[in-house]
Amino acid sequence: MVRMHELNHLGERPFEDLCRALAARVLGVGIQSFGDGPDGGREATFEGPLDYVGADGPWNGYAVLQAKYRRVGLGSKDADWLCQQVTRECDAWLDPSLRRVTGGRRPEYLIFATNVRLSGVPSTGGIDRVITLLRGYADRLGLKDFALWDANTLSTYLDLHPGVRQSFSHLISAADVLAKTFTTLGRIDDALQPPTIQVGQGSPSNERAFQAAHRAAGGEQILGKPTSEVYDHGPGWVQHFHGGPGQPEAVICARDGHDPVAMHAVIWDALKVTSPGQLADVGYPVRSASPPLIDSTSEVVKLDGGLWEPGELVRRADRSWHWQPRLRFSFETRERDKWTSTGDRMDLRLRCAARLLWQHSERAIDGAGRKRLRAALAAGPLPELVTALARRMGLAVDVASWERTPADEGYNDQRFASYRLLISGESGRTALGLWARFQLPDGLQPTIVALVDLRIDATALPGPGGTPRETVLRLDLDDLREFFTAAWTTAHHDLPLAVTLNPQDQAPAGPTITELHLHAEHANTPAGGHARDLQELIDLSMLGEPTRDSLPQMSIAVTSAPEPPGPLDDLIGDALRHMAEGFGFLEPEDDA
Repeated sequence: MVRMHELNHLGERPFEDLCRALAARVLGVGIQSFGDGPDGGREATFEGPLDYVGADGPWNGYAVLQAKYRRVGLGSKDADWLCQQVTRECDAWLDPSLRRVTGGRRPEYLIFATNVRLSGVPSTGGIDRVITLLRGYADRLGLKDFALWDANTLSTYLDLHPGVRQSFSHLISAADVLAKTFTTLGRIDDALQPPTIQVGQGSPSNERAFQAAHRAAGGEQILGKPTSEVYDHGPGWVQHFHGGPGQPEAVICARDGHDPVAMHAVIWDALKVTSPGQLADVGYPVRSASPPLIDSTSEVVKLDGGLWEPGELVRRADRSWHWQPRLRFSFETRERDKWTSTGDRMDLRLRCAARLLWQHSERAIDGAGRKRLRAALAAGPLPELVTALARRMGLAVDVASWERTPADEGYNDQRFASYRLLISGESGRTALGLWARFQLPDGLQPTIVALVDLRIDATALPGPGGTPRETVLRLDLDDLREFFTAAWTTAHHDLPLAVTLNPQDQAPAGPTITELHLHAEHANTPAGGHARDLQELIDLSMLGEPTRDSLPQMSIAVTSAPEPPGPLDDLIGDALRHMAEGFGFLEPEDDA
């Protein structure tokens, strides 16, 4: 029976040292170690032939060891956490822009060592899940073989190699203590103690700033002494501390050119889990006047300097951490004309399009997903909204329901889900309609698109005495707010049900951007009839005084969390006002 050793109290860096020591014994070759700092996905590398025997025989080639130390309290199960770590590392090896690829070489053999204990239940247990994940990456990475060393495997190796076990005090048993007592009796070990690392050591340009941050956060009583020198980590600098008496491990970090910030190590770990690119994605914490230490009870950590734009690390109700972008408006949109053609244009189109970036995993739209999606669309706010609008426009409203679109309006397969709800007007033509579409990435772009359209054909609306309407019953600002609020909820929460039960729990791979569009589709194609302008179709007077005679379209992009902290309709109102200002709607000026 394997004796389970306590690996969870080692800490990240001692655990990495333990894995290197065991690997040197198990693989039986020289080792190239990488200490604290950006290791390029490597705790150690080995060059074969090796003593290790895998599924296809002895290993012979370039092997890489990657240690993954799990702290408690990160809000996910061990197997889920490890699958996430493995996915990030393997995706990084596949990214030709990263230094581990451009400045190094891909491994032929890959070992993941972790302190978590995985279940051996066939198919559904943690071991089989991670192995299946690694098999999926093996061909893409060109791996000859791979290995998973979880807590069970590492405990076996520690029993087989007592010399390694005795070198790590947290793992010493009573028998080991007695043996060491007899072998070291009378020996003085003081001279063997390693030199003390100083706060800020390793980066002379940051030394004084790190020392000031250390003092402000409580010094050794709170942060303890350093366990590493300062090293560069993506866009900044980091130093680790073991924590003061009764205090957790801590970190001081600083983005290039900015003041250092002290935090408990659990915050640092949450940042690394969130950002697979050495914090190049989410950026570094922003220093505030108080408190001087970001502790583990914090609810929000402001971030800046990352590729994902300024954002925040936010606590969820289950106490796990989640990254979200800060609110921003812009006029850089790209989804206005997706899935449109000259054949399906109507007089007015309102569009809400959400661009979602989720961390990599294989997804497909299946039958169960379509049932969830159809049920959510039927129970959502859009059918009631369009029914009330139809009655205002004098349309005879039958019971309308969602249906799959024909192929010329939108695909339906494992990557696409496209549905519509139509209300007929004069001569049976569609006078009012909703279209809801969902698209998974195509393998070239990682973006998921969820899109909702509302279209109105003014010529199909009944006029007085049943004659075609000459003037349009214009929408107003309240109509816009009501539609975009309902469409936002549908795009962010209902349409993603096609591929997941919990859209809100998906780990982001970048900011969520939601586009709002107003488009007079016939404005630039007057052939065959009167081309109505946007201001003829919508009463925009509450947004200001227009400065343009012709206005065929308006749009804005909103970078925000899918669930903004305040009321959603307030956010929609702010977005519409920003849109109007950008398209020349001004406050009335006094004649004086």
